[in-house]
Order: sequence, then structure tokens, then C-alpha cells
Amino acid sequence: MAMRSVAKVDVSLGLFSFPVGVYKSTDDATTGIGFRQVHSVCGKPIAQKRTCAHCDNHDVSFADIRKGFEVGPDQFITIADEELKALRPEKDGVLEVLGFMEPDGLGDTRYVETSYFLMPGGKDATTFATFRESLGGRYAVGRVVLYGRDHIVAIEAFYAGLMMHVLRSKAELRDITEAPSYGKIPTTAREDHCTLMRQFMDMKQVRLADVAIAKDRYVTAVEQLIEAKRAGTELPAPTAIEPSAGPTVDLMAALRASLEAAGARA
Repeated sequence: MAMRSVAKVDVSLGLFSFPVGVYKSTDDATTGIGFRQVHSVCGKPIAQKRTCAHCDNHDVSFADIRKGFEVGPDQFITIADEELKALRPEKDGVLEVLGFMEPDGLGDTRYVETSYFLMPGGKDATTFATFRESLGGRYAVGRVVLYGRDHIVAIEAFYAGLMMHVLRSKAELRDITEAPSYGKIPTTAREDHCTLMRQFMDMKQVRLADVAIAKDRYVTAVEQLIEAKRAGTELPAPTAIEPSAGPTVDLMAALRASLEAAGARA
């Protein structure tokens, strides 16, 4: 499927700017598979009716529906879409660069919400290329409005183009120390255990390109199921996954056995 721009903005830096097109850098894994609710007896689609139990199950039109925020038992404050729309930041089409940070400045990778390609938005890509080359491995940090929301973004050089990472706010990130059992995790480990573990890790090095999933296995299986039902055939039973050996009792013995097995396969 051909890429389509989801937005066009001007990257503003100092006294100059240059236009860019914003493109999704990923595809939805479930694109192309859509299910509807159907009646199991006749196989026809189920109608989704909107009714109000308070008004004797009276049918409700879309025009009479508002968003409601519950403030008490069966008590709601209603808010119209127009009221919410008025609160959104203006879509001014400007990506304001606030500054720059070093490659390790991004730190916690949970900040990255989603990523987009940035491509030249005009005929002359000279300024675009100059900006990309001048980054020198750094991130440009900026602010932009996308889909009606204000976002902080980090921009880096990516091949001949640019990659823009939309960042989450601090309020969206949870504190790991609040997770159950966090306080029971040992802060150190036995060095002899770590030595064997590192040796095993060294023998099991991989490249991301070799192990990245070409396509989600579940999506592929669903597609095969749909085709089988269309053809009136049966799918073969899925291959059973062998269970693990269970919790490790003797870690040293398990590590030595893992090293021997990895060496035999090498």
C-alpha cells in the first residue's frame, strides 16, 4: 500500500523553517482483517441499537448522545463534542524545535509512543538534508500538534530521511517500584552464576534482522482459518509448544547444561 501523508508541518528552527510530510512508519498488524457480530442461527449481522433504560428503552439518536463523566452514583456531567473541540490546541501546522539532546538523552524507552517518517514537503530538499546531516547523531526535541493533541517529539536522522518519535508525558509512565514483589528482588547476584550466564549469552548472540517477526503468527493463523472456512476445508491441528522444564532448582547445573547444549548446536 502506498504511503500517504498524515500531516504536513513546517519544522521551525531559529529564523528559518522547512516543510515536511509526516508518514506512519509502521502498519497495523491486523490491517485487512475485520470482524462483525453476526447471529449464530442465521449468520446475518447484528444491529447495534442505542437505547436508554431510564426512558423505557427508548431509541436514542446520535444527535442526542453526549459524553458523560461520572461524578457520583448514577450522576453524570455531560460534555458536548463541541466543548471538547474548543479545548484542543490549534492545528497551526508548525513543529517548533525547542533544542537538541545527545543520543543517550532519550533514556527511558517507554517515553516513545509511536514513530513517524519525516520527508521533504517541498520541491527543494536542501534545507531538509542540511538539518539531517547537522544532527550528527543527536535528537532534535520539538513540540507539534498531531490528531488534535499537543505532543513533544524527538527527531533523529534515519537513512536519507528523518524519524520523529512522539513521546509520552511523565504522567503516563508508572513507577516500577510500585510493582508487586519489587522490594523482594535481590540487588546483587552470585558472580560465578553471572560468569556462566554471560558465557551463555555470548554464545546466543543474534541480530534483530534475523529474529524480527516477518508477520504476526496470530494474524497469519486467522487468515488461514478464514481461507479454510471459505474453501470448506479443515485446518491442521496447531503444533503443541513443549512446556518448559519448570522452575530452576540448581541454577549452576542448569547454566552448565545450557552452555553444553548451545556449544553442541554451534
